Amino acid sequence: MPAYQAGHRCLYVGSWKHGISLYGRPEGEDGGFTARHPELLAGKGTIRLRPDAAAGISDGDFAT
Repeated sequence: MPAYQAGHRCLYVGSWKHGISLYGRPEGEDGGFTARHPELLAGKGTIRLRPDAAAGISDGDFAT
């Protein structure tokens, strides 16, 4: 599973049949992304992103 590191923070990306999952994000430190898209929250610190959901999210929203 690939991991991306910036300073002391690390984000893990898993690729699955349903799409991708992002792990390792501290709860509450996502710039409000999961508050705007609570349907993507799949567990504590996990965002599950399916292709159909990603299509409805702007690039700018991912960048915040």
